[in-house]
Amino acid sequence: MNESDVDVKRNLESAMMTSAFLLEEAVISNDGVSIADWKKSRISNYDVSMSTGGSYEQQR
Repeated sequence: MNESDVDVKRNLESAMMTSAFLLEEAVISNDGVSIADWKKSRISNYDVSMSTGGSYEQQR
């Protein structure tokens, strides 16, 4: 294996590791958005029930 082959192999490994990292970050980011949306909807439901004088559990 010559020096050029080694460089190609290193570049390929680096690209694959970068792709895996970016994919993992995207999944974590999407999970964070889903959790934030869920928390926001729970707060909104609670706020609405409190403003109508009932409890959230009673309205379920």
